Amino acid sequence: MTSGDGSTGADRGPAVGFPPPVPFVAGFGLGALLHRLRPLPTMLPDTAAVNLVGILLMVTGFALVAIGMFTFARHRTAIYPNRPARNLVTTGIYARTRNP
Repeated sequence: MTSGDGSTGADRGPAVGFPPPVPFVAGFGLGALLHRLRPLPTMLPDTAAVNLVGILLMVTGFALVAIGMFTFARHRTAIYPNRPARNLVTTGIYARTRNP
């Protein structure tokens, strides 16, 4: 059975052909390649303190991603934004951030 808009009524999620993080990963990869080919000078000195701050920021970012993924998995809803969500998650980290 189809609805008036031609769909079958099954929730297939957003009409996105690929996961939204793909353009960001592609952009990051392009930037890394360009940096290898023609690096630009940086404003920050290459010191152990600057490297430590960068590593801490990366670890914090990965931890936030992992927490969000585990929260979605615990609520049995789609982790990938191009798949339909089953639940609105409002606990954990999503109690303080926007839930997609």
